[in-house]
Amino acid sequence: MNPKLIPFFSQEKLKELFEYKNGKLFWKIKGNGIRIGKHAGWINREGYRDIQINGKNYGEHRLIFLLFYGYFPKEIDHINGNPSDNRIENLRKVTRSQNQMNKKKVIHKSSKYKGVSWDKQAQKWKVRITKNGIVKQLGRYDNEIEAGKVYNQFAEKYFGEYKHINKF
Repeated sequence: MNPKLIPFFSQEKLKELFEYKNGKLFWKIKGNGIRIGKHAGWINREGYRDIQINGKNYGEHRLIFLLFYGYFPKEIDHINGNPSDNRIENLRKVTRSQNQMNKKKVIHKSSKYKGVSWDKQAQKWKVRITKNGIVKQLGRYDNEIEAGKVYNQFAEKYFGEYKHINKF
């Protein structure tokens, strides 16, 4: 296991510091800017809640996973894709590849749909899917929505429960 992922505190220590309620950690102690009963941490730029313990930042979802299961996995997935939904039933241990499968579409791409981009040379919407670092070309289409639907069909087949489906 990566030494950076091993906390210097234990599951028992987390139970002393926090109370878990519906996907949130609340302080059980008071101290330097900390109030008992206050929702711990802040929202970072990526939309995840971070909590600082002894000068080190941890994702709330990671602390909750540790609190329930007693260890930090390398990757934790938010099943519904919402980084602020840290309910334990929404968190699962995954591989890096599985976590990439249900990643949402990158905002700055040419299409509004995951797996779809504009092919300037062909003047069509190009569809591709990546699994385990292998890119599979799924064709070119005149219609962006049609291209998004093709991606969805393949995502269902290749990614199963880890898929992220385009919504139309």
